Amino acid sequence: MGCADALDDGRRRSLLLAGSEAWPYFGFVGGAVYVYFAGRGILARVTMQRRGLRIGKPTNVKLAYALLAIWGVMGGATLFAAVVNLGGS
Repeated sequence: MGCADALDDGRRRSLLLAGSEAWPYFGFVGGAVYVYFAGRGILARVTMQRRGLRIGKPTNVKLAYALLAIWGVMGGATLFAAVVNLGGS
């Protein structure tokens, strides 16, 4: 029996593994923080490049953009899961 089976109370709790009713709220706030900092990191690097500051080797900058984008997608998925679970409450 997996975590999802143990927590099934008639609603699907994707990505939220705790049985507490407070976890969708924590997921909502945490997802928003992830999206905010991913966007802030990307925009900061774009702004620094436009101002002519050297922020690293091109391969390292691409890697930073990729990792920040993945971070933002993870935050978006957590936000989505929280909104779906809050909508069912």
